[in-house]
Amino acid sequence: MRRRFGSVLVASLAFALIGGAAVAGPTSPMLLQSDPADGAKLSTAPDQMTLTFSQPLDAHYSRVEIYACGKRVNPTTVTVTASQMTTAINKHPRGTYKVFYFANGTPKGATGETAGSLTFTVKKGPSCK
Repeated sequence: MRRRFGSVLVASLAFALIGGAAVAGPTSPMLLQSDPADGAKLSTAPDQMTLTFSQPLDAHYSRVEIYACGKRVNPTTVTVTASQMTTAINKHPRGTYKVFYFANGTPKGATGETAGSLTFTVKKGPSCK
């Protein structure tokens, strides 16, 4: 009985240490702010979009995609500087813009990926073609 209690105690301690390490591990980058903001109603379309996260991003694995009228309106290149992602917006139709982001902290593998989306609306501009 005493030997069994010792085995259970050792197993419990090992589980607690492993579980504690996972809980105490690094977190995924969290979106803190976007410009334009989620849900914004703009009179004209912006020339760029900036997303700010809670920690530095890995430039090779972080990206943002912006769609309007069912078509992508930003280039595939995104500028990553520390905890910010910035991308140009090439076309400026009126309507709802849907933004999808994928943010990986640096270095890759040390943190998880955060994926999310937001929208903003543009009131003036050319119609969708």
